[in-house]
Amino acid sequence: MASVTADLILPGDASPTDVLSAKTFSAGTNYDKPGTMADNGALSYGPSTSSQAIPAGYTSGGTISAVGGTATAADVLSGATFSSGNGIGLSGSMPNNGSPTLTMEASPISLSSGWYSGGTVNPTIAIFTADGSGTIPSGVTSIRVIVVGAGGGAGSSYTGNGGGSGGGAGATVAGNLAVSAGQTFSVTVGAGGAGGSGDHVNGTSGTATTFTLGSNTLGANGGTLGYSYAAAGSGGSVPGPAGSWTNILEDIGGNGIQYSNLSGGPGGASNLAAGGAAPSSSGSTAAAGTAGTYGAGGGGASASTTASANGGAGANGLCIVIFG
Repeated sequence: MASVTADLILPGDASPTDVLSAKTFSAGTNYDKPGTMADNGALSYGPSTSSQAIPAGYTSGGTISAVGGTATAADVLSGATFSSGNGIGLSGSMPNNGSPTLTMEASPISLSSGWYSGGTVNPTIAIFTADGSGTIPSGVTSIRVIVVGAGGGAGSSYTGNGGGSGGGAGATVAGNLAVSAGQTFSVTVGAGGAGGSGDHVNGTSGTATTFTLGSNTLGANGGTLGYSYAAAGSGGSVPGPAGSWTNILEDIGGNGIQYSNLSGGPGGASNLAAGGAAPSSSGSTAAAGTAGTYGAGGGGASASTTASANGGAGANGLCIVIFG
């Protein structure tokens, strides 16, 4: 009998890629064939900023970690998206308030909640106690400027003869000026006069305070010196404004008071403060005069029959700029 050769067709349609590696199978014309499917075991994935590939093959299970974070929509700027423990692909709702320009006021200003990219808070007043400069803030169309000259220093006392006389106060001048945002100005603050130091020494005069913006100048002269055992200082004069000032108010500084016997004379009062005090003397004690404040003159010193004391210094001037 002749032999017959034929392919054995087994039930099934699996191919090697459908069967785990290291395992064998039979299906169709494949008999006891090894599988080639990769065994990837357990897989674990955590959050990432880029896509993560899952390898082809078999996995026995695994873990995909939850997105971390506690942010809510109110914590994230409007227009930005995010994911957190509160959800995936959420949209922020925090208001974007941009960069505001605010002006200080007498009462508190309420700021809206949300994000700010910066901003500017314009002053309503600037006080200069030393030389300086500034720029007119946005939105400001007028300013009120007050300048106060420096006070004069008082004289020291003269042993056994008499006290020192008070220094004069600086003048005070105020005026309004129309301005534009961005204009710059400069301020020179007057220096207070020194009190006489040593036996029978005169004080020195205070100097002027000036405000300048372009061709507009507002100034107030300082008070003059107080003498030792002689005349008191005079209040500062007003040089007159230059430019387009309106609503001008002028006040010459107060005169110092002359010594009386061995007692000193008080300093002249400025528009903002009383003059420096002067001690009295019955002849047994010499005492120094008190310095002035806010443009006031220094107080004169008292003398005793055997000693003298130093006069009080005049106060520095100042400049106040009020932005309207």
